[in-house]
Parts: sequence; C-alpha cells; structure tokens
Amino acid sequence: MRQARFGRFEIVRRLSRSMTDVYLARDTLRQQTVVLKIIENCHSAGAQAAVEAEARGARLQQHLHARNHRILRVYEWGDMEDCFFVVLEYFAGRTLSDVIAAEGRIQAGRAAALARQVCLQLETLHEFTWEGRRTPIIHGDIKPSNIQIGDQDELKLLDFGIAKIIKPGHDLTQHQMGSPSYCSPERIADGRVDVQADLWALGVSLYEMLAGVPPFQAESTRQLEKQIEARQPPPPLPPQCPSMLRAIVAKSLAGPVANRYATAAALGCALEEFLAAPLPTKAPQGRTVVRASAPPRELAPVKPPQPEKKRDWLTPMAALLAGVLAGLLLFVPVAYYLRQLEMNRALGQRKDYVRLPASALATDWQRYKTIAHGNSRWSDLFPSRSGESAFHNNLLASADNVVSGLPLNGGDPLRVNWTRVRLCLLYALEIDPNQPRALGELHLANGYLILQGKRQAGTQDAALREFRRAQALLPRSPVPHLGLAHIYVYSLHNVGAARTEFHHAQTLGLRLGPREQQQEADALLYRAETELDQAKRTPTRARREATVWLRRAQNDFQDARILYTAIGNSAHATTRLSRIDQAQNEQQKLEAAWQRPVRAKSHMVLLKVRYLGNSAELRWQ
Repeated sequence: MRQARFGRFEIVRRLSRSMTDVYLARDTLRQQTVVLKIIENCHSAGAQAAVEAEARGARLQQHLHARNHRILRVYEWGDMEDCFFVVLEYFAGRTLSDVIAAEGRIQAGRAAALARQVCLQLETLHEFTWEGRRTPIIHGDIKPSNIQIGDQDELKLLDFGIAKIIKPGHDLTQHQMGSPSYCSPERIADGRVDVQADLWALGVSLYEMLAGVPPFQAESTRQLEKQIEARQPPPPLPPQCPSMLRAIVAKSLAGPVANRYATAAALGCALEEFLAAPLPTKAPQGRTVVRASAPPRELAPVKPPQPEKKRDWLTPMAALLAGVLAGLLLFVPVAYYLRQLEMNRALGQRKDYVRLPASALATDWQRYKTIAHGNSRWSDLFPSRSGESAFHNNLLASADNVVSGLPLNGGDPLRVNWTRVRLCLLYALEIDPNQPRALGELHLANGYLILQGKRQAGTQDAALREFRRAQALLPRSPVPHLGLAHIYVYSLHNVGAARTEFHHAQTLGLRLGPREQQQEADALLYRAETELDQAKRTPTRARREATVWLRRAQNDFQDARILYTAIGNSAHATTRLSRIDQAQNEQQKLEAAWQRPVRAKSHMVLLKVRYLGNSAELRWQ
C-alpha cells in the first residue's frame, strides 16, 4: 500500500508484509489505534485462498474473544476499495521472535511462563463448544512471530488466518497452509491438522526460546521436512536449562504421538509444576563439620549471649506483623469483592444514557472497563461480572429507544441528541462488533449529525451514503427514509425522490404528519420557483417553451398552497404562502407581457443606385 489512508483508516506504519499486508492504523470512526490487515483482491488461487482463510479466522477469533479476553478482539472485516480487510485490536508490544532476536536465549522460568500463557489460550481454542457440541478450533500457525508479548510479559496469540474448526465426529482436518519449521511430522506427511499440530508447534517455540534457535534447521524446505519426518530428537538444549524443563520439551517433541502431551491442559500443568518447583541447589562439598564438646564441669557456667535478649521484643513484633499481613490478605480480596459488587450493582440498573447527563455514561464506561479488562489477580477468585451484560443492554436500549420511538411519537429527528446516541452505539459495538442493527443505527446517527452541522467533514454526499447504509442494515425502520427525504427536499430539490422516500416510510408504519406535509410543500415550492426562473430566462421567440415552464410552475405553486393551507396557522406556513403570492404575481405579469401582440419594427432602407455615371437614392419605409 502506497496510500497514507485506506477508507476511514489513517495508516501509521506497516507492521509486516506478505500475502497479507499488516498495518498499524488509526480508525477515525472508533477514534482508536487498530491493526489493519489488507489483502489485494487478485484473481490468483493463492490470493483467494488467503481471503477465505482470513475471513474464516476473523469469524472464529470473534467468537473466541467472547470466551477469553486474552484473545485479540476482531472489530470487523469485509471488502473495501477492491481489497479484503480485517480490523483487529491493537496490543502494544513485541513478537516473541523479536524478543529472541534481541535478547538471544530466554531465561528458563520466563520461557516456561510464556509457554504456559500460550497453553491457556490453546485450551480455549481446543475446548471450544458450538451449539452444545465440542468443536475444537486449531490455530494452525503457532510460532514466535505470531506470539505478541506486552511490557509486563502478558501474551496474546496473533494471526488466526488459517485457524480451522474440526467438525464434530472428526479428529482431523485438512490444511495446506502453515510454517514448515513448526509443522508436526504428521502434518508434513499428509497435511492433516489436529490438536497435536498446535502442541508440537508450541514445543518447537519453547525449544527456540531456551536455545535461541529453532530445533530443526536445513538449507532447503524439502530437507527440513525430511528432518522433521524422521522423528529424531532435536539437538540437546544448553546445559543451563533445568532438567525438568528439558524433559517437558523432549516430551513435547517426541516422535510417536502417544508419547507426547495429549492436551494443552496437560502441557500447561507440567509447566506449572516446573514453575512451582524450588530452584535446585548443589550440596556443599569439601567441608568438615566439627561438633563442639561439652565444657568441663568445674568451669563456671557461661553467660547467655547478648543477642538472646532481643527475642523478648522480636517475638511480639513478629506476631504483630504476622497479624497485620493476615489482616491485609483477608481485607484486600474482601475489599476487591465489595468494590466489584458495587460496580456491578451500578451497571445493573436500568438507565437511558441519552436522557441522562453525559457524566453518567462516562462513569459507567469506566466501570465497565475496570470490570471487563481488569488485570487484578483477585478477579479469578471473585468472578462477579453481572453488570457487563446489563450495561451493554442499556447502551443498545438507549439508542434503540430513540430510533424506534421517532415513528411512534412523531418527533423531529433533527432535534434528537444524536451525539449521545452515536457514543452509546460506539461503546456497544466496541463490546460486541457483530451487531448489524447497532451498526445501522450508528450510520443513521452519523447521517443526522451531518444534517445538524455537527460533523465538520460531513457533506451532502456523505449524508446520503450514511442513510443508505442505515437503510440496508435497518430494512424495517422508516427513519432512514426520513433522512433521505430531508436531503432530497432541502439539498437536491427532488420532489419525486422525496415523495418516494415518504411512501417507503409510510409502508413501514410511519404515519405522515404536518412535518412531512411541510417538507413536501417546501419541495414543491422550491421546484416551482426554479420553473418560474427558467421561464424568465427563456428567449421571447421560444414562447411555447416558456409557456410549458409557466404551466408547471403554476401547478406546483397550487399544490404547495394546498399543503400549506392544510397544515394550519403556523409561522412557517404563513411565510411560505406569502412567498407563493409574490411568485404568482410575477408569473401573472410575465404571462400578461407575453400575451401582447408582437409588432414588427419599421426599418429605413437606403439604396444607392449608380448607372452610367449617374446615381440616385431610393428610400423605403
């Protein structure tokens, strides 16, 4: 991509380039930094396969994030500007491959902790259930470059582009894509992918963390595949690696499948045991311990050493400190739990954020983020998150009450607080992007904000696009048609198109009222004035054409007068009727001027005739 912009996304920099180009970008709609993956829609089989793989991976990753917040969120995906794109959550940090390249070998405890985090996310994939049935998802491309590490060593898996669901009743699936260095022997042999494919790749990645290089290396891909298919043990790990961790790596990369870990949970438990085990210490060598003999009886008893007196006050102090620590250990989780309960109670109340002050929405959004994205180690002990779904429902209901209520109460869409409606929808879509109705209402809010003049970048064409997108996503709502009709009346002066939108709104349950009658009358008045102006500019010799324009203007003025009169005594109708009277007076004067007979103008013609040297002048009147 050479462009600095892709649709609404402002490109910051390229992160990687292959068949899928990955960029760091700024989403101007959500006002946040995102990761943008783009595939150019070439007609080659490889590009089409990549597009299908990325679309499938985006759908799977979206479902997985709902079950495990450690998995990156997918905001949306689709086609734009002849490209396929996926928008993902941006997780700041470095890939594991970058860490290995910069630091070399990773300390054993840190490597085991990182591998344990990968196991936790693989458990979510491999234990995935759909419609009540276990349907494991295989990531299919576990490797250091697809493992992102944050500043605090928190970890997230990247690139679900080749992830695939194993169908119920099957243990394997076919897949031809993957990185050869991290492919299991079975996958290289026949292309089949199962849970063992992810576990093998994790074992290879753990070896690479400890050794600084992959376990299998060759000059060509074919030689590499033969080396892996041979199922021979990899070169020994460095001697600094603890024996317990060496055994875990050896079992992960064992030749026979039966000798490996059966599940991600089993591998994770082995890593936990290693992390919990005490560090090995060497027994002291070369020292002789000499015990002191008892003192002779005749010697005076030795006075107790001075330090013994300290025990008199150290013991109570230690007890006091122990009591304080015990109190803190009891107080901290209880305080956390009570705070969680209070936030859930506040979020669980039914609220209309469009009517409430803006501070209410801002406060509850901070509460939600604290509960949903908190990293407290107590959150697993007290998983109280009942307020999350209630808050999400309140956001959707606040926006939907406005959109659904407009046709019922006859409210004016231009008087709605669309800024607040839009903010509610943005928050709701950030929680769950897969909501077509909320996305349609967001386009509707954008369109009306343009009409209200509250979006500086908004134009007439932009408002039309927003309302048409809203119409496509909200096929049963008449409100998008009202927005389109407003543009056709006051911007394009297209009476026919405006009447069509009013008709569509009426068939969807909207009862047309004085506001819609006024808009139709305004459209007729604008068109009549345009027709009268066209008649004025018509040359006198084209009297027939001018007569046609005058007749059209007269009909539209009359129709507009009927509608304004039916509305009643309103300031707007009175002003418009006065405007019609003035225009019709001009029309009558113009018709009267054209009805006068046209007299031919007299011309004096002087003709000089010269014949045989004599000249004469002849004049005709």
